[in-house]
Amino acid sequence: MNLGFLREIQGFVGFTDEDARPLRRLLEWLEPRLDGLTEAFYGALLRHPDARQVFKDEAQVERLKESLKRWAVKVCSGPYDEDYVQLRARIGRIHLQIGLPQRYMLTGMCIIRQFLSDRNTTHPLFYPIIRIPFQLI
Repeated sequence: MNLGFLREIQGFVGFTDEDARPLRRLLEWLEPRLDGLTEAFYGALLRHPDARQVFKDEAQVERLKESLKRWAVKVCSGPYDEDYVQLRARIGRIHLQIGLPQRYMLTGMCIIRQFLSDRNTTHPLFYPIIRIPFQLI
């Protein structure tokens, strides 16, 4: 995967350089809520026996929570360059290597969107912002 691929995807979903600014503002809102995001995300996964089987132990879940925080910060802060593309590709390869069923990646993104929408609907930029992170995933 390369930067050309990212630009193609961005064009497909309509992500522009203008969309990056509100994402940085979303990060300001999100940073103090990252623990809540990770608890909501992994809490939902751990409540389901099939999803729970993906995890080896609690220590792994704690490491993954930190990884999810870094992912969320990077999605909001950019830059959306070759390094960004390579990191997204690496994350995808790891998911494949561990045999993570695709349904958990898709439902995981729904959990994140739900977290954002449940807590941020009064922010004046909410509706433009809520779609943007999902254009970059």
